[in-house]
Amino acid sequence: MNNIKDIRATAGLNQHDFAKFLNTTQSNISGWELNKWQPDSDALIKISRLFNVTIDYILGNEEYLNISNELNTIKQSNNEKLLLKHFRQMNESGQLLAITQVECISKTKELKA
Repeated sequence: MNNIKDIRATAGLNQHDFAKFLNTTQSNISGWELNKWQPDSDALIKISRLFNVTIDYILGNEEYLNISNELNTIKQSNNEKLLLKHFRQMNESGQLLAITQVECISKTKELKA
């Protein structure tokens, strides 16, 4: 049994968003999670790098989960989840524009936490 569903759930992603993130189909994600088939080496490498987990953990050969990227070590507020959801739906140009806008807004003294 692999740990793909646990990794996806820990990241707060549904199958559809996880599939988009990995440039695959929701059907593939479902098949991986149900152990009908295994992800190919490219998908394993992407998951490993994006979520900072070992391939052995992904495949269920390790029991210890040590995800250390920021997405998974802190709780996200509903506003953060909403921003991330919209950000992931943008193409690269939209994402760069969004980053620029957020950087400008974050420099405004009245809006700082």
